[in-house]
Amino acid sequence: MDEDKKLNSFNINTNNDIITYNTRGMEKLSQEDKIILSTNDPFGNSVVLWESTFLYHIIGEHNNDSRHYLNNDNNFQRIEYTINRPIFILEDKTNKNRWEFISLTDIEDKGETRLKSLSVITEESDSVMNSLEVVTVIPKSNVSQNITNRRVVYNVNNNNDRT
Repeated sequence: MDEDKKLNSFNINTNNDIITYNTRGMEKLSQEDKIILSTNDPFGNSVVLWESTFLYHIIGEHNNDSRHYLNNDNNFQRIEYTINRPIFILEDKTNKNRWEFISLTDIEDKGETRLKSLSVITEESDSVMNSLEVVTVIPKSNVSQNITNRRVVYNVNNNNDRT
């Protein structure tokens, strides 16, 4: 592990992959990275999920919480479902280039099927032109969320119109 104290970052070398982390999270993806999910949102925008984001961030960095079950094929498909058929798309409170796709879906875990709210967070891609990239996925047991001060980009109940 190489550490750069000036930038407060470090590199991890694993199986020909070089991952650079800093105070904002993963900055540089694996040199052999590949897209493991490519789909479209309700507006026709391309949305991609990189393998390194999924393995090293979504289920890697967050392996101490409830995201471990996203590594199951059926549950992984719920990420695509949430992007394709969200109930809401909300703009981030502080970053207008970051959107939160929200759905209500069934998740399989330890032989049980549970109903959960799933949030898929995206932002403009630096790697794929005219695309959004998934930056994280957050399963939630509680669906209550205050959206008073957030711009609703999409509401399934308003005929797919941007607001």
